[in-house]
Amino acid sequence: MYQQLKSKESKSCFTKSAMTNRRISYVLIGVFITAIILLMRQNSIDSFSYKSDTVEGYLSPSWIPELTNAFTCLRKAFKDGTSFQAAYQWYYMSSTVDKCSDKVAKILHMETYKGDEDKFLIPGPTPNFNYTMLTLGVGHSVKAEELILKSHPSCTRYVGVDPDPAINQDLVEKLGGKFLKHVVAVDDNIGGASLLGKRGYKTVQTQHTSFVNVVKEAELTKVIDILIMDIEGAEFGILADMIEHPQKYPTICQMNAEIHNAFENGPEGYAIIDNLHKMALQSRYLLLKVTQFKYSKNVFNRCFFINVKDDYCVKKYASKLFTSA
Repeated sequence: MYQQLKSKESKSCFTKSAMTNRRISYVLIGVFITAIILLMRQNSIDSFSYKSDTVEGYLSPSWIPELTNAFTCLRKAFKDGTSFQAAYQWYYMSSTVDKCSDKVAKILHMETYKGDEDKFLIPGPTPNFNYTMLTLGVGHSVKAEELILKSHPSCTRYVGVDPDPAINQDLVEKLGGKFLKHVVAVDDNIGGASLLGKRGYKTVQTQHTSFVNVVKEAELTKVIDILIMDIEGAEFGILADMIEHPQKYPTICQMNAEIHNAFENGPEGYAIIDNLHKMALQSRYLLLKVTQFKYSKNVFNRCFFINVKDDYCVKKYASKLFTSA
C-alpha cells in the first residue's frame, strides 16, 4: 500500500514538474517570438526612417540649430503614426509641439490673435509688410482676422469662403474682403458636409468645390501669405493632398488649421499623425504651435504651420532660421 502511494505521489510530482516545464517552455517561446517581432518592427521603422530622411527629411546645413532640433523632435514624436502611439500623440499634441518648436516660435516673434479661437501669425520684415489672407470656413466669426488686419493694415487681398452667405458675407465685406460661397474640400464632388446654421451644425449632401478651384476664383493662385482653415473635417483630405501633390497648390507661407476629431473622420482622420510625420520629413511646413479644444470626448487640435522651404516665405517670414537666407 505504501509503495502504491509512493508511486502515485511520484507520478503526480512528475506530472506537475512536466506541466511546469511545459509552461516555462511556452513562456520562453512566447518571449522569443515577441522579441523577434519587435526586432523586425524596429528594423522596419529604422530602414523607413533612414530612407525618408535621406530622400525628403534632410537636415539642411543652412538651418540654425533650433530649426534642426525642432524638425528632429517632431519626426521622432510622430514616427509611429499608424500605431497606438498615434492616439497618445493626438491627445498630447499641444505639449509635444511646445517641447519641439517653442524656441523657434520665440525666435520668429510669433503673435497671437484671440478671437473665438486663437490664431497665430509671424510678422513680416517691416511694420507695413504687404500680405494676402484667405479664410476657409468663416463660421460666423472674423474676430481674429479683424485683429490681424488692424495690427497689420497692408493686406493687399483678403478673401473669406463659407457655404452660408447669410451672416458670413456681411462679416467679410465689412473688413474690405471678398466673399465666396463654397463648401471647400479636396475634390469637386457631391457629398456630406457639416454646415453651421442658426441652430447649430447639421450634416447635408451638397456640392463640394476643390481647394484648388477656390484658390483660382479667389485669384490667389501664386501666393497665400496667411491661410486660416476651419472646414469641419475636410482639412484631413486637403492636408494629405498638399503633402502628396504640393505642385497643385500655391505657395502658402503661414497656415492656421483647425484639425477636428481624428477618430470621427474615417481613414483620413486616423492617418493624421502619419501625415504630420510625412510633413516633418518633407521639411516644408514646421508645426509651430498647437492649441487644443475639448468638447465632451472630442479633441480638436488647432495647428499653426510656417513654411520654411519656399524662397518667398523664407525671405519674408523665416530668414532668422537660416545661417544664410
